[in-house]
Amino acid sequence: MNKIKDNQLYFQKKCRIEDLLKGKKTVIGIHGLIGSFTDEALYRLAHEELGIKTEQYLIKELVHAENVIKSVVSGKTDRGIFAVANSGSGAYLASVEAMAKYNFKILAVFTMPINMSILSHPQITSIKEINLFRGHPVAIAQCRRTLKKRWPRIPVSPDTDELDTALSAKLLKVGKIEKKTAVFASKRAADIYGLNILVEGAHDDPLNSTSFVVIKK
Repeated sequence: MNKIKDNQLYFQKKCRIEDLLKGKKTVIGIHGLIGSFTDEALYRLAHEELGIKTEQYLIKELVHAENVIKSVVSGKTDRGIFAVANSGSGAYLASVEAMAKYNFKILAVFTMPINMSILSHPQITSIKEINLFRGHPVAIAQCRRTLKKRWPRIPVSPDTDELDTALSAKLLKVGKIEKKTAVFASKRAADIYGLNILVEGAHDDPLNSTSFVVIKK
């Protein structure tokens, strides 16, 4: 089992508290939903690195990188954060293409270790009960060799970019994904949506990491 060896954020460009916050209640758009890795990246940047309190900002779930950028550029949100590349699966094409369309200011660029976990419905307690792996294509790409080596009998079904990792966790919890299907998301998503963690650190690369960009208008 591959586990993250280092939980530190690595900054290519670091922002200050006054850069991230705007006014009494800053609205920050995120790439994904609450419980996504982008949500985790924002939490760690704001709370662990800058000491910002939860009540000082409001999260707006915008799902796609282009939605995040458009919302910031139009002034509907004050700040935005989105993923741009993963150490194993490479650049996020949708993010790169969106960045080329708009003008904005980059406040921070940093890389966060990614601990990809395999999550199950609360009533499923063993991976032996799983009959399908399903999830965001980038999440599955980060785990493909591990899945093939350890669980070759279980089919793998990559979804479209529409299925955020946190959304897959949410849909599994509410019964919109079949109970014996396992999904790929963060430990934070498991906690938020009340799912079991069947496997922690399912990614192929022990140094698996994703880079994020924080922007303003």
